[in-house]
Amino acid sequence: MIQIIGELCEFSPRQLTGEEDAAAYIQEELRNSSIDFIVENYRVKIPEVFDAWLEINGKRYESPRIEGCSKVSGEISGKISFEDSTNPSGSLGMFNGVIACNSHCETASQAQWYPIPALAVDPELFTIAQDAFNASGNISGHVNVDVFDHIGQNILVGNTVDPQKIILTHYDCLKKGAFDNASGVAVLMKSIHKVRDKLNSALFAICGNEEICCEPSIYGGMGYRKMMEYHPNLFEGCEEVFVVDSVGVGESKFLTYEDDCQHSYAGFPVGNEYFEQIQTKLKLLIGDLNYLYSVYHSDNDVPENLCLDELKRTVEMICSSL
Repeated sequence: MIQIIGELCEFSPRQLTGEEDAAAYIQEELRNSSIDFIVENYRVKIPEVFDAWLEINGKRYESPRIEGCSKVSGEISGKISFEDSTNPSGSLGMFNGVIACNSHCETASQAQWYPIPALAVDPELFTIAQDAFNASGNISGHVNVDVFDHIGQNILVGNTVDPQKIILTHYDCLKKGAFDNASGVAVLMKSIHKVRDKLNSALFAICGNEEICCEPSIYGGMGYRKMMEYHPNLFEGCEEVFVVDSVGVGESKFLTYEDDCQHSYAGFPVGNEYFEQIQTKLKLLIGDLNYLYSVYHSDNDVPENLCLDELKRTVEMICSSL
C-alpha cells in the first residue's frame, strides 16, 4: 500500500493530466491483478493556477509561501478579506480579493477555493500581510487562473446491478495528496484483493474530481455526484454507503451523519439534493482530523507520514463490514 501511495504521489497534483495519469495507473494495477472493472466518464471544468504573487510594502512573495486558491484570475488589492480558510465567512460580496490562511498548517494550504481572486499564504505571512493592511500599508497581489474542459473517470469494481454495500474513495488531489487521498485509494485496492469472493454483493468505486471544479453552484465532489446521477437505483437499494478518505494517520474510525454532520458532508460533498438521499446510510471512514488540517491541501501531505499498520487495520475494518 505504501508503494501505491508513493507512486500516486508521483502524479501530484492529481488534477487534469495528473488525474488522468493516476486513473491510468489504477486501471493498470487492476488489470495486472486480473480484476475486472468498468470506467465511466463525465465532463467537468477544472481551474488551474498558473501564477500567483503577493507584494507587501515593496517586498514580493511567491510560491511556496503563496499559492493561488481561486477559480478566477484577478488583482487582489483595495478591499481585501482576510480569511480563516478552514472556517470561511461565505460573504465576500463587498471585497475585491481574499488572503486566506489555514492556521493549522505550517505552509500555504489551498484549503478553500474562492469565487473571487484569492491567495493562500502560510501563517507567518498571513500575520505580516494583515498587520501591514491594518497599518494602511501597500498590499497588492495577483492570481492567474485558466479553466480547462476535462474528462473525469470513475473506476468501478464489483456488483453494478444490486450491491448491498457501496464503498467509495477519490484519487484526485490538490498539492501532494498522500493522506488526502492516495491513502484511501491504496486501502480500497487492497480491500478489493482481500474480498474477491464478495464482489458479487459489493461495489467499489474509485472516483475522480472530488476536490474542485468550476461547474455552476458546485464546489467539488463531481465524481461522487456522477456516481449518484448515473446509478440512483444502486444508492436507493443498497444497505450502506462507505466513503474512505484520509486514513493511515491516527486511528481510523467510522463517522455517521449523526456523529458528525459537518465532516460527513465534507467527506461526501454531493450537494444537499443527493446527500439527503443517503445520509442515514453513510459511514465516513477517516483518520486523524487534527493531522488532516495540519497538512490539508499542502506540500506537507507526504507518504512518509503514513503508518502501514494503520492502513492495514483500516483494510480489515472495510473487509469485516462487507
